[in-house]
Amino acid sequence: MSVVALPSGNLFVADDYRIWEMTTNGVIVRRVAPNQSFRATQGRAYDAATNRIFVSQLGSANANFQIVSLDVTNDVVLNEITYDSPAAITLSSTDTLVIGGFQPAKTFDEDLNQIGVLQSTVPQLFVAEMPTELETTGSCGVGPWQVCDIPPPGPSPWRH
Repeated sequence: MSVVALPSGNLFVADDYRIWEMTTNGVIVRRVAPNQSFRATQGRAYDAATNRIFVSQLGSANANFQIVSLDVTNDVVLNEITYDSPAAITLSSTDTLVIGGFQPAKTFDEDLNQIGVLQSTVPQLFVAEMPTELETTGSCGVGPWQVCDIPPPGPSPWRH
């Protein structure tokens, strides 16, 4: 389940199969895109300027591994693309979508056209924009999108 805050103060709350608009008190305002069938949603990002929500899903009755762009005002699907094993979605301050998964993260415009691939040789399940004041140089690169494969302290096999 994930939550996206809206300018109105309401929230988009998603489970594996549906997206709801709710008040902060838990009152359901409406189901978003009630005719869209989701299955195993993974990541969500919202653009308040265009009133679009972007959803990654592992599968549905008709298609697997998709990124879906929804017009929240009219509850319609604007675009869908296939994306192998998607996970997190982040919308940058420059309106670029960064989508992580079981592969190096890729960047897209809001019409879901691929722009590029972040430099990495490992899967990027989690993606986030680094604030400008925290940008670094060196092995992680320069700029707001950094791919850093930094092992945690200790003998853990997990990577961040």
